[in-house]
Amino acid sequence: MGLLLMGCQVAPVQNNQAAFNAINPISAKPNVRFMCSEGKDPENQQSLPTTYGLINDSKKALIRWESDRFANAGWQKYKRCQEVASRLEKAYNSNRLNLIATGTMNGQPVVCTTAAAGGDCQDLLITLKPEDDGLTIVKELGEILNGRVLETESKPDGQGQKIYMQVDVDRFAQIPTFKED
Repeated sequence: MGLLLMGCQVAPVQNNQAAFNAINPISAKPNVRFMCSEGKDPENQQSLPTTYGLINDSKKALIRWESDRFANAGWQKYKRCQEVASRLEKAYNSNRLNLIATGTMNGQPVVCTTAAAGGDCQDLLITLKPEDDGLTIVKELGEILNGRVLETESKPDGQGQKIYMQVDVDRFAQIPTFKED
């Protein structure tokens, strides 16, 4: 049960993470990649472009792209899906997908990577519309990636809150997915 966010739906994760973490310590670093392909929305069985995390021989849905909100700028949902998968993979391979945050880049609200809580954006992950709830998007994406909130702060311009969420993609890769597409 994901929420509809900024024209995308963060995919649901169904697991007993605490129990799994207690009995299954991480051993070898998993082979993690990111890709975009068609996936089924579990609620209505609609086929949608979906950003996946590929872990060894399985895949886990991260974001289902439901809307063409950026189509006027040349970013149809499938193109956004592919670009976000590429950005996630680049950040992960550069060891910078450890801390995600809301931020601003090129005057646009974004979800990005950052080096430290309270720090500026490093890598653009997802561009948002001004009316999007970046706080919720980062929390949901972070929860899927086995994250925890490090800090939230009010933005100085009164435009809501900023959030910093530490994520552990390697731990995410170790948690079994009980419901696949």
